[in-house]
Amino acid sequence: MDALPLSGRVTFLMDSKGNIDRMAVPFEPSVKDIEFTRVKNP
Repeated sequence: MDALPLSGRVTFLMDSKGNIDRMAVPFEPSVKDIEFTRVKNP
């Protein structure tokens, strides 16, 4: 799989405690950013 360059900025989002728990990536300008949520350790 080839890596694709990002055309925008990645946004890191925090929970109420200030820990980074999500990131939003703008893959396509005409579509809402795709948000990835961190999975907590068991």
